[in-house]
Amino acid sequence: MKYDRSASLSQELEGKIEQFQESVKDLRNTHGRDKRTKDKLKRAVQVKAKPLLEGTQRHLVYHELCWQDKNAADDELRSQFASSDIAQEPAHRPGEAIWETIARPEVKMERLPPYSAVFRLSLALDKPYLSRDENLFYIIDNPVRREKVFGQPYVAASSWKGSLRSALRCLDDEKYSDDKEIMRRLFGNERGTEEQERIRSGRLYFYHTFWDRVGLEVINPHDRATRAGRQPIYLECARTGSQGLFTLLYVPFDRMGLRGEEEERKTVEQVGQDLQAVALGLQAMLTIYGFGAKTSSGYGLAKDGDLAGSLEVNVIVEPVEEQPVQLLEQQSLPRYLETPDRLIEKFCYEDGSFREYLAGEMASWSKPERQLYEKARNWWKREGERLHELQRAGSSAHEPDVLASKPEPQYFSCQFSIFSELEKCTSDFISALEGGVK
Repeated sequence: MKYDRSASLSQELEGKIEQFQESVKDLRNTHGRDKRTKDKLKRAVQVKAKPLLEGTQRHLVYHELCWQDKNAADDELRSQFASSDIAQEPAHRPGEAIWETIARPEVKMERLPPYSAVFRLSLALDKPYLSRDENLFYIIDNPVRREKVFGQPYVAASSWKGSLRSALRCLDDEKYSDDKEIMRRLFGNERGTEEQERIRSGRLYFYHTFWDRVGLEVINPHDRATRAGRQPIYLECARTGSQGLFTLLYVPFDRMGLRGEEEERKTVEQVGQDLQAVALGLQAMLTIYGFGAKTSSGYGLAKDGDLAGSLEVNVIVEPVEEQPVQLLEQQSLPRYLETPDRLIEKFCYEDGSFREYLAGEMASWSKPERQLYEKARNWWKREGERLHELQRAGSSAHEPDVLASKPEPQYFSCQFSIFSELEKCTSDFISALEGGVK
């Protein structure tokens, strides 16, 4: 199917390809011509190249020119692509409904085991991100890695895992070497491990991060003798300023079901150590050591600031208890109520129902008494009659949404905008663990 599509596009663009080749041929034969003529021929090449570069057919056109090898037209087309706005165009976004589910994964904290955590960071690139795609049918030799279905430039989850592990190893701390227990807990066993007791899955689960802008980087290796570049090498990248969402899930699945104070203490200790290591590793990976290709040359760094990051952990640091009804009785009640569900004796019958007074009976009342009676009447219509019916029906408890609503559990959550605040978040969480959790 791919080859049929390629042949069809080649036939459609055959005339335009020939016109572009003729323009390139004229440009190559400008020896002895004046500058005005040369500029005119350059503009003609740009005009002929534009329709060939628009859309996805530019890759087909380039390989067609490579196969024909006429007047180095393929190099000229690639140069036109590198200098055009097409190479810097924003990445195409698919349909928003399905794309939001893929690019912004939702993690429901209440469905996770205790002590599970989610790191979220809205990243902006400070240096371009480089990677190598498996697509060999491209206009340049080094395309950025793209998702196969939607064609979005992205950092694969496996790449994040390797970069974070490498960043932790680069820290000047012996406890983050590959043979340490904390590294096996986070990332799983080392490749090639054969000992059964050392084989395990890691507690970290990474998600893809998609970038919203692409660009080109150019490397021009120089000849040692002439000290001049011969052929520029184009590298497609996620350019500086590109934005993406980083999501990392931590699940201590191997501690589930363990009971007893000693096991609970061990779980809390491991979770604190793990989250502190992840926080240090993220800061080192994103701001110092980088991620992706050519990190030793300074590529693959994120801006430290305006991160819009958050850390959420499945623990309740402040125990939430159901409020008893007596608490409502202790609150200051309106003067027309004896209890939260009963009017004062003057405004109700013995069974607690509202007592209607005639105008003659209220003739001797003062104005404040009449106003208080009207408030009692309004309360009875609003909620008193319903409560009275519940009591008559034999209800022994009041409706929870009226008298005592049970609050939703509040998980530990912390927001940060710079990486130093992330370290403080993990420190606050460890302090909360030491203080006791529910």
